[in-house]
Amino acid sequence: MAPIINGGTAIDAEHAAAIQHTQAKEMEDKTRKEHRRRIRHLYTWWHDNYIDYFENGTCALSDDEKKDLVRFHHTNDRDIIYEGLNVNLVLAFLVTKIIKANGKMSSVSDISKYNDAIKWGAGVAEQRLPTEYYEKIEKFVAAYKKEHAGAKKEGNVDEREADPINASLFTLICKWAVEEMNIFIWVFSLLMWHMMARSISISSIALHNIKRGVSDSIQFKYDETKMDKSGEFVQTKNCYANPQTPYLCLYLALGCWLSINSESFETTEKLSSLLQRMALHHKHTVVNFQRWRRDTSWRRCSFCDCLTSMHMELEKGAEPMHHLPPLFHLHLLLLQLEANGAWGRYVIFTSNLQWVVIITLVDC
Repeated sequence: MAPIINGGTAIDAEHAAAIQHTQAKEMEDKTRKEHRRRIRHLYTWWHDNYIDYFENGTCALSDDEKKDLVRFHHTNDRDIIYEGLNVNLVLAFLVTKIIKANGKMSSVSDISKYNDAIKWGAGVAEQRLPTEYYEKIEKFVAAYKKEHAGAKKEGNVDEREADPINASLFTLICKWAVEEMNIFIWVFSLLMWHMMARSISISSIALHNIKRGVSDSIQFKYDETKMDKSGEFVQTKNCYANPQTPYLCLYLALGCWLSINSESFETTEKLSSLLQRMALHHKHTVVNFQRWRRDTSWRRCSFCDCLTSMHMELEKGAEPMHHLPPLFHLHLLLLQLEANGAWGRYVIFTSNLQWVVIITLVDC
């Protein structure tokens, strides 16, 4: 390999900052923070259980390293030594994460994210992981997928984490939204349903993402997705009207939404610009919601279990929790209409809407 010409030439700080700014777009800061937190979980566990490996397999960070925006150590004060990493010590940590506090098995995704964090950490540290690491970690994850599938058959996983909303429950949601004249939840729900999309994806839709289809459809195309940040492989989705059932008709819901909020499009083309106004208007409510989620009395309960417990307290005559978001009171009402399975799925659906408001507030 030919030597690099003037390889020792230092780049100006301004140019280096510009390069870093572009390279930072490869991954969101939120994901970087999650990777660093998982790396911290790993070496903290080594400290508590394998102190010899903690001292030999990790290194303290200098002040300059902590400030390094490329490596992005976040709040960590140490990092793993990736070259020569003992995969058996990683596997020993992972098996402690299989069973959650509620006795259920963790999802395959939860376990795999630790592997993703280690590979990312090695990449930014410019260190090469041992071949043995890749071989053993892949076998472990493959075996855990089978173990998780067996546990799911026995009901030992939190199925509500991924269960879909069925058509009858979705119909109830849309009917309620129309009867209450809540056009926002109506159109937002229909967009999620028709486009089979996450709430955060729908919240990013703007007028430039919409155009007339080749026949009688409306075409939607995201600028980017969670898995495709460059937008290179984003596909167009065609959505159609439903004249037979008006409250399930996306065309009707969009027409109402665009008409009612036409003035807002003078300053922005985002369909969900109302989210920012909602977040600012309900700032204190959203902050209280976040504090409630952090309350130690609910820490080991699932979201659905928490709301079910709240419902039971209200039935006993407890005072309503007015400081909670309005969606919570809707949750409690619909609890009387649906069986627990459907209720759990509805909680996850509407809580996604609430989290979009929270994310919008954080970005304000």
